[in-house]
Amino acid sequence: LVLLIVSSPGCLSAIQLPQPGNQANVATGTTNLTITATVTTSPSSCSWSGTGLTAIQFYSSLFGCAPSSTSSHSITCTNSAGVINTTLTYLTAMTSNSTVSVNCDSSVVTSLSMVVKACQPNTSSGVSATVSSSPCGFGCTVQYSCASGYNGNDVTATCQEDATFDGIDPACIQSSSLSPGAIAGIVIGCLIAVAIIIFFLIPICCAEICCCAFTILCLSRGKKKHTAGRS
Repeated sequence: LVLLIVSSPGCLSAIQLPQPGNQANVATGTTNLTITATVTTSPSSCSWSGTGLTAIQFYSSLFGCAPSSTSSHSITCTNSAGVINTTLTYLTAMTSNSTVSVNCDSSVVTSLSMVVKACQPNTSSGVSATVSSSPCGFGCTVQYSCASGYNGNDVTATCQEDATFDGIDPACIQSSSLSPGAIAGIVIGCLIAVAIIIFFLIPICCAEICCCAFTILCLSRGKKKHTAGRS
């Protein structure tokens, strides 16, 4: 039985194998990434191997644990009542995809594929993202704001060890197509139009109506006089 745990200060602190696909995402630039394995099968010998590692033995039944260290890796080992605990620490920043495996008695017991990539900022509609560095690796921050024509709160997020951002995703909602100034202009224009109707057009219409009524009245009286004269 082998228990493999990947640990570092962020979300990679508890990955236990077997994982689906035996794979983990790691943010580019992550340092001091530690992988811990526990072996309980009483092997004759065990070693770490993988990218940059050439079968570095950390245990043998004859000599026990054999810690080692290089400029890029550090390996520790303890044996407690037949339970072997070992750690592999990457001392340099992760910059490319890597694989690692625990091998006991010339067989691969378990393995892990690390996909090293940058954090990808949210680029949904209306969201404006400004990153502190490019590519946006471990510790990089992104400042989210809403583009012109969208409403929402500004959000700051930090790239974590598992190549995801912490915090909440920004939410920008499209605002009205008319600006407040345009809406105010329309309202003022409507008020002016109403005022023109009230103060100018209505009196003119009333005058026309009165004139027409007076004309009809005059014609009616003239017709009566003409009729009376003929009789």
